[in-house]
Amino acid sequence: MVEIRAWNYCGFGNPQAVRDLRDMLRREDPHAVFISETKLHENKLDRIKRKCGMRSCFGVSAEGRSGGLMMMWREDIPPKLMSFSKNQFDKEIEWEAEGAQGRITGFYGESNANNRHVSWELLRTLSLQSNKAWMRFGNFNELTWDNKKSEKRLRPKHQMKAFKESVEDSGLTDMGFIGRWYSLKRGRITATLIRERLDRALATEKWYTCFPMGMVKHLTAVVYYHCPLLIDTEGYKGKRRIRRQRRRLFFEAMWTKDNESDDVV
Repeated sequence: MVEIRAWNYCGFGNPQAVRDLRDMLRREDPHAVFISETKLHENKLDRIKRKCGMRSCFGVSAEGRSGGLMMMWREDIPPKLMSFSKNQFDKEIEWEAEGAQGRITGFYGESNANNRHVSWELLRTLSLQSNKAWMRFGNFNELTWDNKKSEKRLRPKHQMKAFKESVEDSGLTDMGFIGRWYSLKRGRITATLIRERLDRALATEKWYTCFPMGMVKHLTAVVYYHCPLLIDTEGYKGKRRIRRQRRRLFFEAMWTKDNESDDVV
């Protein structure tokens, strides 16, 4: 079993943010954690690694006051770094169980919509590098559908279409999720409230074959815009593990039209 956390943190400048991350890692003890938007230079990340009690870390510096990536991992799953850039960390890991081997890629989509095509071409390029079980996760900074109830300014359809086409071209499908339907909540009053699902995990068919009970859960983050993702190859701890059926269940956009959907989904 491998557990991974992915979190768009929106900055480590506040010491409280580092303490919150440390407390989460000590409480849940994941094998690896991927952080996007650290907004820090990479030479400051080693201090965060030590405070969090992780064995190793690798980071990419922020550009000015935006961006920045970091991945930390425990001693028992030393990964092989395959490639990295300001938008992704690509690592190959061999799991103990049955000698299974796969690749995980922490991904951060371009925040500027005019440059987002660069992220989608990167997604396609990565897919040509291996035919192993592969999962890509993180904040892709794009939607696959417009939720009129929570998105005040509708996104251009061609923008969402470009993302969906890159996912399909890469042989990936959305792993779905457990928990509230959105991963980003911004605004305190109805007039300005925005809720979107920007953070997700995508995987190849071979990944589903190797890890049929794998799942993604939206965790709670009260004071942060983005919620952390919990990715577990064998199902959430403490929950009854339900083997993935041949036909996977995906979240439907129409469910959000029901006012009670936030409590049910």
